[in-house]
Amino acid sequence: LFRSFLFNMKGVMIILGHTNDSKGRLSSIAKERLNLSFTKLEKGYKILVTGGFGNHLNTTKKMHASYSKDYLLKKGLAKSRFLKIARSQNTVEDAFFSHVIVGKYKIKDVIIVTSDFHMARVKFIFGRIFKDYNLTFISSKTKISLEKMKILKTHERKTLRKLKKEGIYY
Repeated sequence: LFRSFLFNMKGVMIILGHTNDSKGRLSSIAKERLNLSFTKLEKGYKILVTGGFGNHLNTTKKMHASYSKDYLLKKGLAKSRFLKIARSQNTVEDAFFSHVIVGKYKIKDVIIVTSDFHMARVKFIFGRIFKDYNLTFISSKTKISLEKMKILKTHERKTLRKLKKEGIYY
């Protein structure tokens, strides 16, 4: 059974989490990423969703990635499409934990899904941690106010500068 699972797997789509509220409702940004993933998922690809717990991410008793997985299951994806969840708290952990999970399989093709505003940092981090893989990056269009977008973009620029200066570590 495990051999047929591997034989049929062409690659992995990693869907980066965003946030959910105290009732487990996914943010609009998380849903944008999941909806795009649902439409772009290729035959033979397994799904890896990311996100655990954290004050900025999720304060419920259930992992954020579980809400993401449930969302995609409700859209009609089979449970067999999912790999283990990456219980991460940030983008660096998304990459490290996903690398450990994906590394167990004999695949080289990985698609990473995130938001448009987040893409530069994701490419920087995943490009280094998944350096021996064929990476494809897909970004969802973020539909938020200009003011909120400005805040997100400022955070992304600042964090990317810090990563480039200090390096990626866990």
